[in-house]
Amino acid sequence: MNTRSFHQEIPWYWVPPKGELRSLLLGLHGMAQDGERLGRRLSGLLEQGVGLILPCGPYPMEVRGRHGARQGHAWYIFTGDQDAFKTSMEKSEEDLLKLVEQIRKDPDLGALPLDLLGFSQGGYLAGFLALRNPSLFRSCTIASARLKHEFLEQELSSSPPLEILFLHDRTDPLTRAEPVEESQKILERAGVPSSIQWHDDGHALGEQSAELLSQWLKDPANR
Repeated sequence: MNTRSFHQEIPWYWVPPKGELRSLLLGLHGMAQDGERLGRRLSGLLEQGVGLILPCGPYPMEVRGRHGARQGHAWYIFTGDQDAFKTSMEKSEEDLLKLVEQIRKDPDLGALPLDLLGFSQGGYLAGFLALRNPSLFRSCTIASARLKHEFLEQELSSSPPLEILFLHDRTDPLTRAEPVEESQKILERAGVPSSIQWHDDGHALGEQSAELLSQWLKDPANR
């Protein structure tokens, strides 16, 4: 097999809050979605001073629906090959670290607390990114996904200083509740503070899960 390099520009969105900027949230969308769509789900956070950093995944993909085709994005490629899976996650991690570095150079944003949220496919990457780079984030929320702890044994052995929240529906048709509960136990055994907030939104960031996220971000001192 031969290879060749291929590059393209991938968009990301900055959505400032309504009023005083108090903190930042880096949001990672689900498979075949994009940053703009995730921003609509998280718009309620703008009322409490959260600025949204919403990148699109670096792997573009065509999505076909009732209204024709559109371009979606993915964070990694998964075919069952675990080594390739981890490699594609590492590439996305590298990309996001460059974005965070760029944000931190902005004098208006550099000193603000930065939280991380990942939904579904973005949730798998969020846990991976946060536990490998815990000094960058105040907290990490994994929504509708479990922790890919198989890739994080070394990181978990060092008890990284980070708080993690799982947002999940017990009847989620795509990700069962048991692996999420096991993820939470693995984190607790590793000395990583974590909790699960259950909702009834299915495999989605709906009104209930968005409100739970809002409460989680509103007063970190009382967690």
